[in-house]
Amino acid sequence: MVLSNAQKAELHKSILGYLKKNGFEESFQVFKKAAGNPEVEAKHETMLETKWRSIVRLQKKIFQLESANRQLTEDLQSVGKGKKLDASMALPREPQKHTLTGHRAPITAVVFHPVYNVVASASEDASVKIWDYESGKFERSLQGHQDAVQDVAFNQSGTLLASCSADLSIKIWNFETYECTKTLNGHDHNVSSVCFVPSGDFVVSASRDKNIKLWDIGSGYCVRTFTGHDAWARRVMVSPDGVLIASASMDQTVRTWNLKTGESVRICRDHDHVVETLCFSNAKADQYITKMLAEEKTGTSAGTDVAATASTTKKDKDGKDGKDEKKEDIGGAFLISGSRDRTIKIWQVNTGVCVKTLQGHDNWVRQVLIHPSGRFIVSCGDDKTIRVWDLSARGRNISKIENAHKSFVSSIDWNKSFPLLASGAMDNTVQLWECR
Repeated sequence: MVLSNAQKAELHKSILGYLKKNGFEESFQVFKKAAGNPEVEAKHETMLETKWRSIVRLQKKIFQLESANRQLTEDLQSVGKGKKLDASMALPREPQKHTLTGHRAPITAVVFHPVYNVVASASEDASVKIWDYESGKFERSLQGHQDAVQDVAFNQSGTLLASCSADLSIKIWNFETYECTKTLNGHDHNVSSVCFVPSGDFVVSASRDKNIKLWDIGSGYCVRTFTGHDAWARRVMVSPDGVLIASASMDQTVRTWNLKTGESVRICRDHDHVVETLCFSNAKADQYITKMLAEEKTGTSAGTDVAATASTTKKDKDGKDGKDEKKEDIGGAFLISGSRDRTIKIWQVNTGVCVKTLQGHDNWVRQVLIHPSGRFIVSCGDDKTIRVWDLSARGRNISKIENAHKSFVSSIDWNKSFPLLASGAMDNTVQLWECR
């Protein structure tokens, strides 16, 4: 493309304006004389920088469109040729399907309903909002907390929703009537995490008071308190078999506890900063991680040893003899944690040993989860990215959505029945990403 004389004149003035504004006086005088001494106005001083920023934005958009086009081309080539799309490769892709707006403060948690086509979001505006994830439309708001809602969780059937808050309480909501049926009080500080025990009769919570509590939903009473952390317990999760709970803390440790006895089982120390998040592996992830570790120790017997850790006995868990209980049937042989030290770590549950460290985030890691296929770990963080790590490729970071939000990405969740990922952020929005 050849510039017209008028365009050339404007370009010359823009260059002169830039040189003048940035103090390149000698270059300014030489170029001005060579260009025929044009008159430079104030608007020309910022014109070159403005044009440059526009080019950078357009270039980034072109890269995104090219990436989307390559993916669509691959999908198109697989249609009508007897080749099915591999569901295990369904990963979040740009652009986002929906942007959900309505919260007046940062999003702290997002979670999909296990049955209905809705997603719940918790926010520092003290509300929980329910959205239709197919249409992206707001459905209703659950009001009752007096301070920031820090976390939300559904039970397995989706009949109950638990929420916890900086108002020191946990609330149980009937998701058929949207009424609060129980308010659980007992923590002495901000309640930062809540989750259901697989049976659905109990919930577990973690708090800034350093304690973890087990609550009977029926009575509303705290039936057990787990003590041992030296600082804020940031997150708590229950193992798939309901035998262990795991917690992440500002004391830089990950701990596991026997749910029945309340005893501390393992203390995992390897992070160099606050541990923000954690999750248990699923059955397929156990296989991928075991294989990855065996490959990394080629030529040794470690592969067999690692495989052995995928099954435990009842004696290992609660001190009683019993038949072997194979954890690979339901998963949970490994823990994945994310930290403010910018790393993701994989731990053997039975030994408390860190077996793998994933590096790539440029800021705090806020949440980690396992892809339903077990092949991938997905994470988000304060670098505004959503990242995918391939366990079949020794944990390599194979995909990244840059600037997924305008601010820190605080939470993500997979929809296990529909190829969709939800993300919440400090920009007060929830984004829905199609996976393909």
